[in-house]
Amino acid sequence: MARELVGAVAESMELDRDYVEEALELKSSFQKFGGNFYPPCPEPDQTLGLPAHNDPGLFTILLIRDGLPGLQIDRQDQWFEVNPPPNSMIVNMFTNGRCKSSRHRAVVNEERERMSIAVGNGPGKDVMVGPAAPLVERDGRTFYRSMKYVQYVESQLTRAYNGMSILDEQKI
Repeated sequence: MARELVGAVAESMELDRDYVEEALELKSSFQKFGGNFYPPCPEPDQTLGLPAHNDPGLFTILLIRDGLPGLQIDRQDQWFEVNPPPNSMIVNMFTNGRCKSSRHRAVVNEERERMSIAVGNGPGKDVMVGPAAPLVERDGRTFYRSMKYVQYVESQLTRAYNGMSILDEQKI
């Protein structure tokens, strides 16, 4: 399924279907699996299920079992509810500025438990990630610096929260 998804993403950006898989050496990729359980909370306004963050992978597939609200995305410093239908998938991905990973968080509710499963995918740790050459050619310039994927993930996971995403910090 992931290969078909990556191919579809590449095609949506007018790249060759195999471009992303080859450029990012996805045969040497990693996958991170996380299950999330959010019990009912008597004071939901006092607790977050997961704090605001951007996913560090190439793309994240989020499976939502029950369709209950709880996932929120940040748009210009305002939080919006994502209301997925039961048994849905949400794909959150980052690209060279064309599709950005949404800053998001999970909130709890007072009445019902909620569950989700997140599967994050990324290239191998030593793969250089950066703007796709065909997109740079089309745009006429590079919008982000290239770096080894391990550097990207480490900076995403180890630095103190400063209100700025690594993608914003990497802008030229």
